[in-house]
Amino acid sequence: MKKAALLAIGVFAVSASAQAAETADSLMQHLRDRAMLRAMTRAQQNPTPATAPVTVAGTITITAKLSFESLFAASSSADVSCSAEIDLNDQAFDSTTEDFTGYDNTANVSGKLVRSGSSGTCTITVPYRFTYVHANSKIAISFAASGVTSSGNVYSASYGNEIAIPADNAKTAVTITASM
Repeated sequence: MKKAALLAIGVFAVSASAQAAETADSLMQHLRDRAMLRAMTRAQQNPTPATAPVTVAGTITITAKLSFESLFAASSSADVSCSAEIDLNDQAFDSTTEDFTGYDNTANVSGKLVRSGSSGTCTITVPYRFTYVHANSKIAISFAASGVTSSGNVYSASYGNEIAIPADNAKTAVTITASM
């Protein structure tokens, strides 16, 4: 297992608890946009595909260990929702057709954080079956968590990283440590 740094933490004041879901969706969209930009950059670097498409299946289990800021920790009844997305965008730009060729694979799962005092753990297992043609492609991992206190403050955290494509039938574990 490999620990990765938290990329972004945000604390926002809002008036309605429905904003927590919007915040989590917004964080995931931001991470998806960043993943697409990385994929487009890789696509320009991957002009020559492998000899044949390769399909791999497995699971990636993301365990997020979150510690809470004092205001959020005091609101022990606040639910925290979590979501994870994995993406293997294996596209290359074909200058002849002026289009992208290859595969774009995505899988996502949502869950709830289990609280224990001023911290909590969210474990999400994402099953996947991805096809790719470029040996140097990577899987992008995006994770977001958010919760709303009884006073309407939204706390959130997000994470993004890339890993090498695991072997077929692999069970890969990723651990995240962050604060919100």
